[in-house]
Amino acid sequence: MATFDDYVKELRKGGKKLAQDLVAGLEADALSDMNAFLKKSENELERWTALLAAGEITKRDFTDLVQAQKALAELHKLTKAGVGATKLDRFRTDLISLLINTALKVYL
Repeated sequence: MATFDDYVKELRKGGKKLAQDLVAGLEADALSDMNAFLKKSENELERWTALLAAGEITKRDFTDLVQAQKALAELHKLTKAGVGATKLDRFRTDLISLLINTALKVYL
């Protein structure tokens, strides 16, 4: 059975690709922002992924819970680096999708 560490490891792989695709040249800033968000959301994500894996919540429930965290994804480093609002929103949206899709892949 997958562990939360497995989930985080997969997220970090996906995060690198996401950063390369969306903010080329600022990958370190993007990864720093992603890691800060993961740290801030770690307790909730660990609890929700455990519930998802145990079948105690549905995919839809999990998706709704994670999407509600989007506002917490503060992208300080990317903002400071001058990334535009459209790219910031796209990165934030794609990061939330990465969290959801990775959990579905790892746990189900």
